[in-house]
Order: sequence, then C-alpha cells, then structure tokens
Amino acid sequence: MSIVTALNKQISAFEAATPVAPPFPAIADATARAEAAGSRLTPLADRFMLLLGDMGALVLAQLIAGLVAFGVNIQLFNTEFGALGAEELTSRLVRIGFLLMLPVLWWAAKGHYSKRTPFWAEAKEIVKAIALVALVDGFLLYLTKDYFSRLWMLQAWFWALILVPVARIAMRHVLKRYGGWTAPVLLIGSKENTDEAAQVLESEPYLGYEIAGTVDLAELTSETNAVNPGSLLYRAGGQLSAALSLACNGYGARFVVLAPSPEEMARLDHILRALHRARIAFSIIPPVKGIGVMALETGNFFSHDLVMLTLADNLNRPMARLVKRSFDLIVASLALMALSPFFWAVSALIRLDGGPAFFGHRRVGEKGREFLCRKFRTMHVDGDAILKEILESDPLRAAEWARDQKLRDDPRITPVGAFLRKTSLDELPQLLNVIRGEMSLVGPRPVTYPEVLRYGEDAEYYLSAKPGITGLWQVSGRNDTTYLRRVQLDAWYVKNWSLWQDIAIMFKTLPAVLLRQGAC
Repeated sequence: MSIVTALNKQISAFEAATPVAPPFPAIADATARAEAAGSRLTPLADRFMLLLGDMGALVLAQLIAGLVAFGVNIQLFNTEFGALGAEELTSRLVRIGFLLMLPVLWWAAKGHYSKRTPFWAEAKEIVKAIALVALVDGFLLYLTKDYFSRLWMLQAWFWALILVPVARIAMRHVLKRYGGWTAPVLLIGSKENTDEAAQVLESEPYLGYEIAGTVDLAELTSETNAVNPGSLLYRAGGQLSAALSLACNGYGARFVVLAPSPEEMARLDHILRALHRARIAFSIIPPVKGIGVMALETGNFFSHDLVMLTLADNLNRPMARLVKRSFDLIVASLALMALSPFFWAVSALIRLDGGPAFFGHRRVGEKGREFLCRKFRTMHVDGDAILKEILESDPLRAAEWARDQKLRDDPRITPVGAFLRKTSLDELPQLLNVIRGEMSLVGPRPVTYPEVLRYGEDAEYYLSAKPGITGLWQVSGRNDTTYLRRVQLDAWYVKNWSLWQDIAIMFKTLPAVLLRQGAC
C-alpha cells in the first residue's frame, strides 16, 4: 500500500469521525463526482477509439480512390486496369496495408493518441505524415515497376488529407457524447490567472478539457491552513501531496493545471514536488506574456533542473521572408487567373451607377510605407460627403466612428457593395497589392496613419510586416471584437508567425466568411 493511499484512508477515517466544513464546495460532492468520473470511458479506450478512427479514415480514403480509379479507367479510357489480375491486386493491397501503418505509427510517436494538442498543430503533423507516406508509395511503385493506377495512388493520399482530420473531429464528438475524451481539470493558482486559463482551455473544445474546479494556490499552501480545521492541508494531515490528491478526488479531476502569478512562480518548487510524489499529471501555464509564445524554443541541460527559453523571431529571418513572399506570389497569381471572370462580372455591376469599379484607399504598410489598398467600390461616389454630414449631425454615430473607424448600417454603402462586404469579396482586388509586394495574403489588418497611433507600443509589430488580405482579426469575430483585441491579435500574429499559421488562417477564413462571423 502506498503512502498516499494510507494517508487518504486516514483522512477518510478522520472526516468520518470529525465532520468539518469543506474549504471548497466541490469537496462535499466527492462521492457524486467520483461516480460521474467512473461512468466515463477510460483514457485507454479513448486512445483506442482515436486510433481506430484514423485507420478507418485511411482505409476509406483507399476505397474511395480505388472506386474512382476503376470507374475512370473502365468507363472513360477503356484501359486494361479493369482487368487487373488477382495477384497484382493482392500485392497492391498488401502494400497498402503496410503503408497505412506508417502514418499511424508516426502519429502515435508524436503523442496524438495520448496527448491533447490543438487541432491545427495536429493537422500539421497529419499533412507531414501523409505527404511522406505518399512519397514512399510513389518510390516503391517506381522501384518495383508495378502496373498499377497512379490515379488510385494520388487520389488515396489526397482523400486521406481530408478524411483523417474530419474523422478526428467526429470521433472526439462521439467520444464526448458517450462520456469519453473529456478530461476534468483542476486549476490551481491565483484567481486572475485561473480565470484566464479556464477561458483559454474552454476556447479549444477539440482538446476536451473540462474545468472541474479551481483552488487558490495561496490558500492551499499558506502556513495558517495547516492548523485551520477547515483547511485542505489540515484534513490531509499537513501533507501537501495528500492534500492535492484529496482536492483532485473531491473535484473528480484527473489532471492539474498550475496557473501561478509571477510572485507565486518563484515559490512553486514544493508544489511541483508534491504533484510528483502524488503521481498527479499536471501542466504549468507560466506567467510569460508579451513575447511570441509559438516561437519559443526550449532547451535543457544534462543533470540540471533548468529550462532555457529562446525566442525565435521567425518573421525577421531572411529565409522565412523569402518563403512567405514566394507563397504569396504563387497563390495570388493562381487566384487571379481563376477569378478573372468573376472580376469582370462584378466590375460591370458596380459601374452601373456611373462610377469606377475599383477604389483605392491610402493605408500604411511595412516600415511605414504608404500604398493604395485596392478594393471593389462598395460606396456611393459621394460617400465622403455623406460621412461628413452624418458625423456632424449624429453624435452617437460620430462616437462610433471615433471608436471603431466603422459604422454599422452605413448609408454610404450601395446594394451591390453591401453584398460584397458581407461576403468580404470586396477585398479580392487586394490580390493585386500582393503581386506588387505591398501586401501579403495573411497579415495585420491594413490601417491608416491615425489608426497606427492607436496601436501604441504594438505599432512596431504592425510596421514590421506587410498588411494582409486576411488575418487573425478576420477569423476571430471581426467587428464583434474590440479595437484593443484587434491590436493584440495583429501583434500576436507578427510575434508568432510561421507558414503553417498562414495556411491555417487561410483555411479558417472561408468558414468565417461563409458564416458571416462578425461581418459589418
């Protein structure tokens, strides 16, 4: 019997003989919470189901690719692929079985079935693994000179890129519905920090964290609590490890997140030791702000309990800028070619009122350089006069303009312009700005000189990057967010830039536009 188990038994016996008022409300519901936790699927079952979902998605991708390939070859090209011999088909299926195990093993090694990682971080690993296995598949086909449909092979891994992420989201939804995947979390720290940590953890439903309760770190560890009959430490016989175990059991939590203040961080050593002794899984949210958290690289030293955090200024690296610029040019050029018929049709509709199809507004770009930000014209030709009249006659709207530099139900907007704005299609001409090197596909929202002053100290982040057609603000509620939050999002993007972040934001832009989240 372990020391912690013996302590817990002593605590239970003591509580039965001497009932005291619990310092935390959920401790009184320990039995009910334990029963609720017992009804959940075990972590092992969660992992098995997630792995099963990935395998099912990969197999389904192969089936879809095979059916399409057979149909195309037989119906359209009348090739001999339809008459493929049983030996060749069996050989291909055996190879597929081997190849399907590779990405699953990759993801298992990366902790996809044991750790809780944000969706877009997992998606990056999904793309890497499938791309690598597709290359291996093609290389093996080349080496063996197998007569097999390249259409099947290429399709299969393309479908896998779509089906695996969908399967992961669906499987987590199913597991949650039947009591799995959810991880009850106990937050320990100061109230301000635990409130912020709870907000962040709950903003990522994909992670499955459920806030079971919070414990004030000072209340848990203060010396007076050891002699206070109502304290958690007193009930645990003065043993911090046992007190933490009691708290986790009382809240039905199986994971602890420490969210200390800067002052508490310096006194956290005994808490960490106690969590280790009690064999409680935990994470720490250190009070580190104002730097690029996604760009931090961790280092450690052999035989020393020290961690060194190094900030990598990704967007300031010449190679990173070259990669971003190349990506912008390729994608913007392809998009312009594909959208040229749409540009022609929309331009014709806008010109019906006698004005020009395009509008250029002066904005501030990288290093403070001014440029004309191109858009489809969405306002009446005399829009400036209309705005001046509104600001002079309506104090409420004047205050709204001063605060947000925008007006809801803006009377200057034309009917065609209203549709273009609701769908954000009015910003497509900014692809020309991207080609010219004045903007990027993803970046801070382009602003005017007066607005740059509102950025305060964060203006240096805005001026160090090209403004973007889309960005974090556009996929984070747009006009439903405050201007201060918009500044914070722009600064966060610059500090944490990576090409994968750009790709993720571009994918998130489409649903944000279609659902009109925060549209003006």
